[in-house]
Amino acid sequence: MRCLVINLDRSPERLIHIGSQFSTLGLNFERVAAVDGRELDDAVLAMQPASKQWKRMNKAEIACFMSHRACWAIIAEGSDAYGAVIEDDVFFSPSATHALSSSDWIPAEVGLLKIETFRQKVFLSRARVLADAGRSIHALRGCHVGTGGYVISRDYAKRLLELSEGAFPCPVDHFMFDDEVPRPEECRIHQLYPAVCIQGMLLDSADPAHGSTIRKPAAATVRVKPK
Repeated sequence: MRCLVINLDRSPERLIHIGSQFSTLGLNFERVAAVDGRELDDAVLAMQPASKQWKRMNKAEIACFMSHRACWAIIAEGSDAYGAVIEDDVFFSPSATHALSSSDWIPAEVGLLKIETFRQKVFLSRARVLADAGRSIHALRGCHVGTGGYVISRDYAKRLLELSEGAFPCPVDHFMFDDEVPRPEECRIHQLYPAVCIQGMLLDSADPAHGSTIRKPAAATVRVKPK
């Protein structure tokens, strides 16, 4: 299974960090150059349709969406059944080695599997798609923000590319992991429990170097709640 790491050209220290994380796991990864919001012109802001449900995204958030789409395209065009997409500020648990070294353990019905935690309570189905070696896979109910780490099938990557062609309705983490975002019935979301990675900004001992390059954690939820 290919492991793709999203990294900005202007963030070499993050590449060193994630490289050490993969080295500890004994795994290889491929770097995908992130789209830099600072280099985008204002025209990209029109890629988000007007909406009463979502606040306007900034160029950094749109660049983040574009970076993930670049990874989906690589996976969709590849020969592997699944690929992993990792952001460069994550920390792994030791069990991530087994989770990322192969996709053989993933049931065929799972197209999108979130493998990170955002340190928030989320709703999962009681039924387990998989229960093996101290971990389980459940259908995700509700919203679980963050795109620090996930595994996606080749077919699901193609579907997300189709659904986001030419327009990004909301931040990419909501687009992928929020059940209030309309999607076809076959596009079901799953969660690995327990998770095997976390973004550095969410750790109690977080280094400033691992802070978000997009937005502050307090602004993570951008859905507008109707009165």
